[in-house]
Formats: sequence, structure tokens, C-alpha cells
Amino acid sequence: MKGKVRIAVLGVGSLGKEHARIYSELAAAGQVEFAGVYDVVAEVARKWAQKFQVRAFGSLEQAAAASDALSIVTPTTTHFDIAKVLLEQGKHVLVEKPMTENAAQAVEIVRIAQQKNCVLQAGHVERFNPVFK
Repeated sequence: MKGKVRIAVLGVGSLGKEHARIYSELAAAGQVEFAGVYDVVAEVARKWAQKFQVRAFGSLEQAAAASDALSIVTPTTTHFDIAKVLLEQGKHVLVEKPMTENAAQAVEIVRIAQQKNCVLQAGHVERFNPVFK
């Protein structure tokens, strides 16, 4: 991959806005290109896009087309379907926890990620919290 990784956030609710904030900071430091945000509530997407000076995508498809990697920070019930679509397109994916609703779904998206040679990561950030050490 040439240049900086282009990243979008899908879902900018209470946790998604934190993903957006961090990508905004990484973009300001020249580490990534923060492509934008998407949310099913268009006004929420516009609000955070404006705050972080990125694009508010009108659809998941627009976000995927403009990105190399995406953070899925949507309700758990949607994780599998969204991750599957993105991975099949060859997109790298960070899925917030819980990754899927069940183990069979997790196995399936891991298989697709391996087949497509994509990075698939679950958002287990608490693993790095010093309180748990």
C-alpha cells in the first residue's frame, strides 16, 4: 500500500466518536489519512465530521470506497454483516467488542480476512489498560 492508510469510522456514537478523535489525532501527526465518518443518523455523522474536519459519508458504501481500513463501531448485531462485506472487498477492519454475536460468525470473518489477506482486529483496548496489569 502506497502512502498513508485511509481510515473511516462506521458509527459515531459514544464509542465511535472516540475512534474518530483518535484517528483525527493520528492524521494530525501525519500517521494516517482520516477519510471520514458514517452513521445511520446523518446528523450525528455531520456533527462529528465537522468537528474533526473530515467527510460525512452518506452510506457505508461511500465510506468503504474512500477507505483502505474501517473501524466498525456499530451495534453488535450489525458487526458480522458489515465486517463480511468490507473484508470481501479487501478492506482492513477493526471491529469493536464483542466482535460478533457468536463464535461461528467470528470464525467466518476470520476465514474471509485470511483468504483476502486483510487485517482483522477486535477492539480489545482494555488489554492495554494499566489497571488490568
